[in-house]
Amino acid sequence: MNVAGGALNSVLPGAPVRGFVPMTYGAYEIDGEWVVGREEEGKAPVALIGPIAPPAEGGLVFRYYDENGNQITPTTPSTRRAVRRIEISIQALGPVQAGTGQAFTDELTTHVYLRGSSN
Repeated sequence: MNVAGGALNSVLPGAPVRGFVPMTYGAYEIDGEWVVGREEEGKAPVALIGPIAPPAEGGLVFRYYDENGNQITPTTPSTRRAVRRIEISIQALGPVQAGTGQAFTDELTTHVYLRGSSN
């Protein structure tokens, strides 16, 4: 298989990966359940992880930090350029537990450091 720039089997482990299709990741309601999914422009979202708690209950949370570790809200071009780390938290829902009537929950949090960041 050939890809832009050469054969696919010539890509070495650890090589930079380039995406050619913009994707938007977020919380989507699909078939009555909230999930973490991705969406290509003009296409229906695709479920990746779920079910999760509804967004209003913290099912998927993104927090953005600058180079000094201060939490910021990236709403302008300058604040988007200032983002150095993104914290992503997902609260997954499991089956309802016997005797409690409550769904089991589990949380996963990870941090993504942007390329070229000083952190």
